[in-house]
Amino acid sequence: MAYNLVSNFVITIHRLLTHTSGIKDFTRVKGLNRISKQDLTPLELIDFF
Repeated sequence: MAYNLVSNFVITIHRLLTHTSGIKDFTRVKGLNRISKQDLTPLELIDFF
């Protein structure tokens, strides 16, 4: 099943189910356990990633 919302752009169920946001998988980031025990400012947390 596919819906053609705009010419030349088709959204399929497969595309919806396999879509990724581009955000890193934070559970695999080295050092996450270390910083999880620290009080960080929002900017420090953003800089970590």
